Amino acid sequence: MVKIADNGSFLVKFPINHPQSVFVRLAGTNALVFVEPGKETFQVIDKDASLFMGDCARINTDLKTFEKITSYEEYRNLMNTISETSPEGYKKACLEIKEKQMQALSAMAQKYFISQKALQIKKLDIEFLAYQQILSYEMFRESAKRSKSQPENKTAQDYKLEASYYDFITSSILNNQLGVISSNYSSFINYLMYAKILRPDAVSYSYNLTSETAEKLKELGISLSDEELQMVEASRKTEKISIKQIEFYVTNPDKIKKFKENHKEAYNTLQKDKPKIEVTVEELAASLKTQGVSLTAEEKELVADFKLAQLSKEEIAVQKQFYDTYGESLKAFNEKYKENIQESAAAKEFKKLNDKLNTVFGVNESFVFDVMTLQQKSGYLERNFTPYTDNQLKWIQAKIKHPFLSNYIIVENNRTKAKIEANKNQTGFAVNTVKKTEGDELFDSMTAKFKGKVIYVDFWATWCGPCMQGIKEIASLKEEMKNENVVFLYITGPSSPEKTWNNSIPNIKGEHYRVSEDEWNYLIQKFNISGIPHYVLVNKKGEVENPKLGHHSNEALKKILAEQMK
Repeated sequence: MVKIADNGSFLVKFPINHPQSVFVRLAGTNALVFVEPGKETFQVIDKDASLFMGDCARINTDLKTFEKITSYEEYRNLMNTISETSPEGYKKACLEIKEKQMQALSAMAQKYFISQKALQIKKLDIEFLAYQQILSYEMFRESAKRSKSQPENKTAQDYKLEASYYDFITSSILNNQLGVISSNYSSFINYLMYAKILRPDAVSYSYNLTSETAEKLKELGISLSDEELQMVEASRKTEKISIKQIEFYVTNPDKIKKFKENHKEAYNTLQKDKPKIEVTVEELAASLKTQGVSLTAEEKELVADFKLAQLSKEEIAVQKQFYDTYGESLKAFNEKYKENIQESAAAKEFKKLNDKLNTVFGVNESFVFDVMTLQQKSGYLERNFTPYTDNQLKWIQAKIKHPFLSNYIIVENNRTKAKIEANKNQTGFAVNTVKKTEGDELFDSMTAKFKGKVIYVDFWATWCGPCMQGIKEIASLKEEMKNENVVFLYITGPSSPEKTWNNSIPNIKGEHYRVSEDEWNYLIQKFNISGIPHYVLVNKKGEVENPKLGHHSNEALKKILAEQMK
């Protein structure tokens, strides 16, 4: 947010690491403006046109001229027919659009005087837009399945993206550092990072093998006590038993998903009766049998494999004996070597991703992989508000080959430390404790102390991007109304990690509750919340005025709150 002076002018300085386009939204106009570190861009903003001056004037003027040739319309048309389009057909069409736009760009460059810099940037934009669109095939296809306005074509063939689908991504693309200048590069990275072929298994279980941890500690020269060695030895037998079950889920995620989707109604009915426990393949098969539903050969094989993976009475007895004997010792062991266990898990995940990248692209190292690693490790800092230790930082830096990106994780780590320190001095927020009440009285007990004031309730979570964006947008309105009879009340559930929540709320002025899972589920049902952020308006009498307030601009919300205060 930038304050505009009475004469209509504004000035803002902000940090950037490289030349890039920034998104500017003002008075009904939306525009991308190219900026560079240490340079000034001057722009006169008008509804119909923009005038650029300053250091980046030539580039921005030329990029504005190019806008007409980079239309999304052809890509939108492709998306509308996605159910009838094969992966290879879709990829071919996207590459044809890219080539067509490149030709139009060349024709325009020959007709007008265009700066080489602007031409270079636009070429990158066209390229990475096409790559981003190709990588979004599975997302668009799955979206078409769920869309009510575009019912899935019943004649559409099922699809599977083979490794060959990604052959358009060459080593030169993966190592193109200039790509960061393109406004489409971040989306390209995002779609690539979450491409199904590179993602971890759809169903994965987080588990630590105690014997693996012991081997890792041995490599580091850390000696275990006799009691710890005894526990590790005893754990080897139970690990072999546990792996049998885990491997079933790790090797059959697509088959399990397909089985549940094929019998969605029966699955949802069973899941409704036990919301906290996942319905197993065997339970679903048993329910279908009582309904007289026949299974396919593949489904029968899946159920048979599930049964083979189940533990015998003897195996269950072995596990029980181990946990009865070493349960407390194991808990203490995991806490004592928590950092080593985390490092080991990170190393396994990194190797898994690297192996997949190598299999698909035939490349062991690239600039793109470094960017992805940095994003993942920086994301951990942002989500968990837990700085890395010196050893963890060294490990991460060793995995990122690009020197700037390798050093940048230290910048992010120091920033996290500074935020934690700064939060200790923050004011304007209050943490509230939920009183023990019956479900029907829960919400009333949370709002009772604010009776006589209008209450704006925000259901949110620390991991929810739209929630955090909405909180940022409303910050200026809260400051404006800080002396009014209005309370801004924030409610989150256990999906917001407590440590992350504690370090997030000092920057969110207002009243805060973090409720239990049962309490969250009750509130979800009470207000029929299908997604967050979700806003509720409570009047001065403490009555729910609007259970689904929806998102409003600050100006519109101010009017709603002012009306209630009357």
